[in-house]
Amino acid sequence: MLNPFILVMISSGVLTLLALILYRRQIKRELRSLKLGSHLMWLVLLAYLTLNLLLGYLDWRLILIAEVFLVLLLTLLGGFVLLCLLVIESIKVWRLESHSIGNLLLPLSVLAYLIMGRLTDALVKLPADYDWLKYISIFYGLFLPYVIWQFLAFLVSSLLYAKKAPLTAAHRKYFVVLGAGLVNGNQVGKLLGARIEKAVALAQDETIIIFSGGQGADEKVSEAYAMRQYAVDVLGFPEERTMLEDKSRTTYENLTLSSALIQGQPFSFFTSDYHVLRAAIFAKSLGLDAQGHGGKTALYYRIPAFIREFIAIINSKRKTYALIILLTLVLPMILLLILSSQRG
Repeated sequence: MLNPFILVMISSGVLTLLALILYRRQIKRELRSLKLGSHLMWLVLLAYLTLNLLLGYLDWRLILIAEVFLVLLLTLLGGFVLLCLLVIESIKVWRLESHSIGNLLLPLSVLAYLIMGRLTDALVKLPADYDWLKYISIFYGLFLPYVIWQFLAFLVSSLLYAKKAPLTAAHRKYFVVLGAGLVNGNQVGKLLGARIEKAVALAQDETIIIFSGGQGADEKVSEAYAMRQYAVDVLGFPEERTMLEDKSRTTYENLTLSSALIQGQPFSFFTSDYHVLRAAIFAKSLGLDAQGHGGKTALYYRIPAFIREFIAIINSKRKTYALIILLTLVLPMILLLILSSQRG
């Protein structure tokens, strides 16, 4: 009879191989999806499990060494290094950017995590008469891991997409640069400038660049006009190889109106690195043959920006997330009712 441990190890290896196949398949079929990061994360987790089982089969002391190394590594990176990074980058955002809620999402998220952690720890220790309060800690314990997993899937997907998507659309005739707010109402800022510079740098002799962006209430000219002037006057791009789309107000409109301007032909679009995956998912949902390139963004700005993008992703799928929240509310309630009936 086959050793149960060997059977588990073989099963884990098969699941790892299946995860690898699904990941490779996702890369070939569609990059514009959160499945890209999710599949890779499952692959890493299953490969790690299989490796541990193999080490345990060979010598259990190898597992102990590997686990101690991993714990020390995670403690160092996830504790000291990550904490220092969060503090430094939060200070930079506060000093260099506006003091808006959006730019304070990083420290606020960390603060909320610490407060909720202390609160749930305190609730668990309450007497049996306060079981109804323990419901909060159960809900938090179920919902938080799901949110963290989804955020990591979004982050990993964004990084993978930024690396692989440009390879699939390197020589398209049309480039679309997505607009952003202008400085002083008529000037291109660093964020928007990075998008234009990336598009101009990748443009070939036959490339036509469409600058997409309407005129906001506080802007003197359209974003499209300001971007073209920057590309022509500062970067030396030929004006005759440019087009303007100056009516759009949102990313959806950037993509749809620009696509209509070139009669639905394939194109590459340029935006900031933190925004490129969400824009690509929009393009996919609109049925557009479009892949994105991300302009570089300063690290201090990129981290809170990723959080904002993740919130926007959740908002775009609010019905799905509402259902998940409902389930995480109902299941703990059922569990508490069962525990209460057993005590009674």
